[in-house]
Amino acid sequence: MKLTTTAQGRRWLVAITSAIAFAAATPVFAQQSQNQQCGQHQGADIQGGAVRANVPDFDAVAGGGYVPHVETFTTGGSSKPSAGPGVTYSWSQGAGETAGTFSATTGTSTLFTVPDVGPAGEELTVTLTITSTLSSCPGVWTDTVRVQVIDFYTVVANVAPIAVATATPDTVDEGVPVTLSAAGSNDPDGDPLTYSWVQTDGVPVSLAGANTDTATFTAPNTAYPSGDTLQFELTVSDGTFSDVAPVTVNVTWVNDSPVAALSCPPSVNERANLYLDGSASSDGDDGIASYVWTGGWSTLDLSGYTANAINVEAKTLGFHEWPFFTFTLTTTDASGAYTFEDCMVEILDVTAPEIVVPQAAIAGDPDIVQEADSAAGAEILYELQVSAMDNFDGHLNYGSASFACAPASGTVFPLGSAPAQGTTTEVTCTATDSAGNSSNASFDVRVQDTTAPAITVPASIAVEAIGPDGAPVDYGVVPTLDAVDGAGTAVCTPASGTVFQVGVTQVDCEAEDARGNNGTASFEVAVHDTTPPEITVPDPITAEATSAQGAPVTFSVSAFDLVDEVVAVTCDKQSGDTFPLGTTTVQCSAHDSAVRLGFPDGNVATASFTVTVVDTTPPDLSLPGNMIEEATSSGGAVVTFVATADDLVDGNVAVTCVPASGSLFALGVTPVNCSATDAAGNTATGSFNITVQDTTPPALTLPANPVVEATSAAGAVVNFVASALDIVDGNVSVTCVPTSGSTFALAPAPTKANITAVDCSATDAAGNTAHGSFNVTVQDTTAPSIDQPADIGPIDATGPDGAIATFDNPATHDVVDGDGVADCDHTSGTLFPLGTTTVTCTATDARGNAATPVTFTVTVHYPWNGFFRPIDNLPTVNSAKAGSAIPVKFNLGGNMGLAIFAQGYPRVVLMQCTSGALEDVIEETVTAGSSTLTYDAAAQQYIYVWKSDKLWAGSCRQLQLKLADGTVHAANFKFTK
Repeated sequence: MKLTTTAQGRRWLVAITSAIAFAAATPVFAQQSQNQQCGQHQGADIQGGAVRANVPDFDAVAGGGYVPHVETFTTGGSSKPSAGPGVTYSWSQGAGETAGTFSATTGTSTLFTVPDVGPAGEELTVTLTITSTLSSCPGVWTDTVRVQVIDFYTVVANVAPIAVATATPDTVDEGVPVTLSAAGSNDPDGDPLTYSWVQTDGVPVSLAGANTDTATFTAPNTAYPSGDTLQFELTVSDGTFSDVAPVTVNVTWVNDSPVAALSCPPSVNERANLYLDGSASSDGDDGIASYVWTGGWSTLDLSGYTANAINVEAKTLGFHEWPFFTFTLTTTDASGAYTFEDCMVEILDVTAPEIVVPQAAIAGDPDIVQEADSAAGAEILYELQVSAMDNFDGHLNYGSASFACAPASGTVFPLGSAPAQGTTTEVTCTATDSAGNSSNASFDVRVQDTTAPAITVPASIAVEAIGPDGAPVDYGVVPTLDAVDGAGTAVCTPASGTVFQVGVTQVDCEAEDARGNNGTASFEVAVHDTTPPEITVPDPITAEATSAQGAPVTFSVSAFDLVDEVVAVTCDKQSGDTFPLGTTTVQCSAHDSAVRLGFPDGNVATASFTVTVVDTTPPDLSLPGNMIEEATSSGGAVVTFVATADDLVDGNVAVTCVPASGSLFALGVTPVNCSATDAAGNTATGSFNITVQDTTPPALTLPANPVVEATSAAGAVVNFVASALDIVDGNVSVTCVPTSGSTFALAPAPTKANITAVDCSATDAAGNTAHGSFNVTVQDTTAPSIDQPADIGPIDATGPDGAIATFDNPATHDVVDGDGVADCDHTSGTLFPLGTTTVTCTATDARGNAATPVTFTVTVHYPWNGFFRPIDNLPTVNSAKAGSAIPVKFNLGGNMGLAIFAQGYPRVVLMQCTSGALEDVIEETVTAGSSTLTYDAAAQQYIYVWKSDKLWAGSCRQLQLKLADGTVHAANFKFTK
C-alpha cells in the first residue's frame, strides 16, 4: 500500500522496531550436514538465525521517498570447510517466489534486495550452498533462512511509456538510406524500454534493427509517377505497458532505366524459325513503353516488330556469306530511358546444291531425245546442259569430285533392235557442297530412230489442157534413202500416166523403214489453161436524165471459154445502174478458171461500149403561201422566208426573190417575185404576198412583290417604278392604283403584316392594252429595344437573409408601339439574398416581337471590417505557437446568424514562408476543445476559436474564411514551437 499520512508512517516504524527486537531474541537453527571424515564441525551456517520476521519491502529515506529494503547475509565461523580452492559458496532463492536481487551469487556474503510484495506479504527463502571437491573432505552442505516480508510501501501504478518516432530524411528519393529513430521515446517511471518497428503501409521494405531504438532501410522503387507514402509504427514497451507512434516517409519516384534481357539460340538452320526472346526484360517502375529490334542481315526489316519476343525466318546464306549475325533489343521506358542487349546467332548452311539437268517440256517424255545416226545409236554430249549451284559455294564444276554424272557426257547411247524405235537410258548426277549437303538429280536420254526414209520426188510438172478434162502426165519412178535401212522405192498417187484435170494436182509419195517410220513427200502436176474467153457487148446507148445522178440504163453482155465453156462477164457498170449526165464508156471483162502464177484471175478477155445521158427539164420552184407577220418596230418587221427550187439533174438550185428574205417590210401588203434556173439553162418563175400588222400590246415591267418594314403605326410610304415598252410605239405610260409614294397600311395588332394589291395598265397607239399587278406587304417584325440598366451593389446585408434593393425597370422603345417599360423577373423593393443575383428584363410589342433580354446584377455582401486583434490583417504575417488556440474575431454589421461560412470553410492552406506562395495542401480547420462559432452581442462581433496543430511548428499557413456571400478573407500565420 502507499503511505499518505504521518500517523501511518509512525505505525510502520513501531512495527519495524518490534521486528528487530524479535529477531535478536530468536535463536539461530541451521540445518547442517556432518561428514565424520572431515571432523566434528563441517557444514553451512548463515548468521542471523533461521527466520527473519517482519522484513519490510521498502525503507523510508530522509527528505521523503522510499527505496527497496536490503538484507545482508553472511556465513558464521562455524561454516566448514572454508571457502577456497575446491570449495564454493553460492546463494539462491526458493523457486516460485517473487524474485529479489542478490548483489553476488557466490562468496561468503551477499546483499539481498527484497522485492515489492502485495498487501498480504510473502515468505521468501534464502539458501547458502557449500560445495567441496576436496579429496579429504568432499560433500555438499546447505543452510536456509526464511525471510518473512511485509508490505511496508506499495509502488505507485506503473505509467505507460511515451513513444516518439522520427524519420531522417522523411522525404527521400528511391534508393536513398532512411533512419527511423525512437530517440525521443521515454518512460516516466524510468523503466527500461524495448523497441519494435513494423511497416503498416506502402511498398514493403526490409527493416534492419527492427527491434532496436534505431531501424534503417533503403527507399524502395515506387509506383510511376506518384511515388509512395510509407507508414511505420514504433512500439515501445516497459514490460507492462506499451505505446505506439506512427511515422511517415514520402518516397519520390525516380525513374530507373529498363533492363534489356535478350536470349537467342547460338545457331539456327537456314530458313528455320529463329526465336528472339526479350520477355525477361523488365522495368521496376513506369514500365517498358517500347521494344525496338535491330540487326540481323541487310535485307531483314525489323521495324514492324514491337513485341518483347519475335519470330523471324533465318535467311538462306549467299555466296561465301559470313554466317554470324548480331541482333539488338533496345527497351525504352515511359520516361524515355533505355538500355539495349545484343546476341549473336550463327546460321548453318543446310541447303544442298541445286542441280539443273535437262527437262522435257512435257512430263513423262525423255529429257534428251536424239536421233540415231547409225545402227549403233548416237553420241550424246550433255555437259553444257547440266550444272550445279550452291547458295554458299557457288558454281560446282562438272566432272569434279563435287559434281559428276553417269553415264558421262560424250558416251555413245544405244539405239536398240528393230522394230523398237529407240532405247531410254537414265543419267544420274550427284553434287556435294563444302558443308556436306548433297543432292541428286537424274534425267533420261533416249536414242531413237523416228526418221522416215527420204523420198526424192521430181520437180513440179506443167502441161497445157487439151480439153475440159485436162491432160495425161507421165513422171516415172520415185527413189528413197533411209539413214539406217538404206535405198528403196516410193509408192505414189495418182500414178504416173494418169489423166490430170485442169489445175494443180498434188502427187503423194510414201515409204516405210524397218521400225515403221513412214516417210512422205509430194510434188505437183499443173494442167494449164492459157486461152482467154470471147466477149459479146451491145452498141452505143442514149437515155434522158431522171435525176441529178443521171438515168438508169439496162443492157446485156456474154462470154464463152474453150475449157470452161460459158463464163460470167464483169463490167464496171452493171445493167440497171444509174449513169451520169454525159457519155460513159462501160468496160467489161471475163476470165476463166485457169488461175496460176502471174494470172491470179485466170485468162482474161476485155471489151467496151458507151452510154450517153442528156438533161432538157426545167427546175421545180417551191414558194411559201401569203404571209402575215407582226410588226416589231415602227418601220414594220423584218421578214424571213424560204424559197427553194429542185431540179431533176442539179437538185437544189438558187432562187432569186424581190424583195429578198430578211428585208424590212412596211406595215401593209407587199408582193414578192421569185425565179430559178438550172445548169442546163432551164428557168422556173413564181410569186406570193407578205402582210405586216400591229396587234401586240405593250410589255409591262412591274416590281417584284416588295416587303416593307412599317415605319409608324400608320404603315409605311412605299415608292416603286412601273414601266411599259411597245414594240412599235416604244415607251408608253403606265397607270397604277394605288400610286407610287402612297402610304400602305399596317394591319391591326396582333397581325404582323398587311398585303395590298397594286393594279397597273398600259395602252399603245394601236389600242392594244396590257394589264398586270403586284402585292406590297407592310409588316412589323422589329422587336423593341430595352435600355441597359447598371449593376447594383455591393450593398450591405441588413440581416442573415440579405438586403432590400430598389431599382427602376428599364425603358423600352418600339418604332410602331412607341416607348414603354420592360418586365423584370425580380421586383424592386424586395429582399435579395447574400451574394450576386442576376435580374433579367424582357419586353414584347403588340405583334409579339420579343426584345433581346437585358440583365443586371444585385450584389449583397456582409459588412466586413477586417479581423480584430489578436489577428493582424494582410499583409502582416501573424506569429503563433503551434498547437495553441487562436481566437478569430470579426464583425459583419450585426448578428447574421451562425450559418455564415461557405461549405468547406474555414480552411488552412500551406504557405511558403519566404515567398508567401500558397501550396495545394488544404485542410479544414478544427476548433479548440468543444468550442464553436459564437456571436458576442455585447461586442457585436463573431468569435471562432481556431485550434492549431503542434506539427505546424516551423511552417507558415494561411487561414481562409469564405463567407456565405461568396467573399473570401484571409490572414497569414507563422507557427513556432
